[in-house]
Amino acid sequence: MFHFHSLQWDSYPLGELIKLTKKFKVSEKMLGYIKMGVYGANGDWGGLARWGLEKKPAMGYKPLAVMLIRLVYLYG
Repeated sequence: MFHFHSLQWDSYPLGELIKLTKKFKVSEKMLGYIKMGVYGANGDWGGLARWGLEKKPAMGYKPLAVMLIRLVYLYG
């Protein structure tokens, strides 16, 4: 079973991540959900905030807000 807790988004070189997303044809929207899950599951609120402020997420702000509410409810 896959767990987001085992990932650290910022620990991978950016070039490697770009290659993987192109190789597996990952859409910007899906990549956004993956990033959100990794940052949230690891409790990296600073990383999540930086990512949310870089540019508008491809999936919009509503899913980001919903996930933040769920994570705060789950992890306090």
